[in-house]
Amino acid sequence: HKPRCSVCDVGMEADANGVIRFHIEPFWGAKSCPAHATDGTPSCDGCRRLQSRHGEEYVRLPDDRMLCAKCVSTVVVDQHDAEPLFQDIVQFFGTFGLSALGPNSTLPPLYMCTQDVMDHVDVEEAWHRGRTSQVRGMCVSHTETVDVVYREPMWTKQTRGGSMFSNLLRGGFQMVERRLPQLVTQKVSAILVLSCLPRLLCGQILAHECMHMYLKLNGFPTLEPIIEEGICQLFSLLWIEAQMAKPEISGEDVVFSAYIADVIKSDESPIYGDGARLAIAAYTDHGLVHVLDSVKRTRNLP
Repeated sequence: HKPRCSVCDVGMEADANGVIRFHIEPFWGAKSCPAHATDGTPSCDGCRRLQSRHGEEYVRLPDDRMLCAKCVSTVVVDQHDAEPLFQDIVQFFGTFGLSALGPNSTLPPLYMCTQDVMDHVDVEEAWHRGRTSQVRGMCVSHTETVDVVYREPMWTKQTRGGSMFSNLLRGGFQMVERRLPQLVTQKVSAILVLSCLPRLLCGQILAHECMHMYLKLNGFPTLEPIIEEGICQLFSLLWIEAQMAKPEISGEDVVFSAYIADVIKSDESPIYGDGARLAIAAYTDHGLVHVLDSVKRTRNLP
């Protein structure tokens, strides 16, 4: 039985060695000719499925990304579309007894950006460099240092060496200002998420960035990328799994949520993939609150 290509609908032939070679999408299971990976066949930026030449055409977005019809049906375009997701994720922290915002912090603005804007900001931030092939979300932050200023009396050169009593009578000292770095805090300026993604994928990316926000606003030390990205991937996985458990979710959304969860768990990258698996294992043994407490104290997973 010859497998048929999901793109061109042609039966795939065996090579000279009798081997039928084809590409298979890891989650969806669709088989396609290897040539379609490089011949310009459109790939959906949401679900990664290749466009069939005998099906509906994909939609081209302003930044030249493509979306299939199913992903377009729940697309999140702007801040107005994304705001309910943002609020839902902030409230999701509460299911673990956590507050997404640190003391005296307010919710940062959320911006939905095209790919070129995301790439431009990432060049300036330099956080994702070499870690991922596509930047879909970003938590933009900065450090603020508050100095304590105090005044210290100091003897003048003219009075140094005389008796303390005579020096004080002559007013032989001056007040000198000193500055001590007292308080260093992280501030989140904005959260950026790639626009025009299907709702559940947009939410998963936003949940990941909100965990970055939580770490920065709640006094966590600087962490190794594999630890920080692993925790953020874990939190986004917990959020997507919670969506799957909602009674009102459709069958298609359950399947798409399972796809997103599978991408997180099977990611082969050393920072995001290995980090996620380490964080998931720690969560399974200890729960999220204990994991976060350990990371805050030791900069490492329990």
